[in-house]
Amino acid sequence: MPKDCVREQTPILAQMQQWLEIYFSGEIPHFTPPLAPLHTQSTPFRESVWTILRTIPYGRTITYKEIAQTLACQRGIAKMSAQAC
Repeated sequence: MPKDCVREQTPILAQMQQWLEIYFSGEIPHFTPPLAPLHTQSTPFRESVWTILRTIPYGRTITYKEIAQTLACQRGIAKMSAQAC
């Protein structure tokens, strides 16, 4: 471990740990830890993607293509590259 690395249990890490423990025990976590501190250097585009990601139902997945299609629809354009997502 690098010398300048500090190990500490922050409130957000404690919430993430609790969420993961519930999830991996086979139950459905009934809360979502706050994500904002994880992406503090965000852009409006990234915020749009995070908003879409938060709508994915538990146990479901979506593709980058589906995210791109949703963003394109929101922006009123015909299509958007999935690579941008």
